[in-house]
Amino acid sequence: MPFEPSLIDFSLMNREQVQWYNEYNARILEQVVPHFEDLGDNLTLDWIYSKTEQVEFARKAMLKERTRKEL
Repeated sequence: MPFEPSLIDFSLMNREQVQWYNEYNARILEQVVPHFEDLGDNLTLDWIYSKTEQVEFARKAMLKERTRKEL
């Protein structure tokens, strides 16, 4: 089951956490998507793809956000 990305503050995650998150999503795509493709369930496939988009680690953005909060 994918996480709900709108509930995650990715700016608080370090590089390893983002990598784990992306690898988890890749496993979902590899293991779950074929089942729904076989069923022809495009609605579910669209939902899965929308919840498993890869996230980029942005150290500069993370530092900028933390600095802004500290001010």
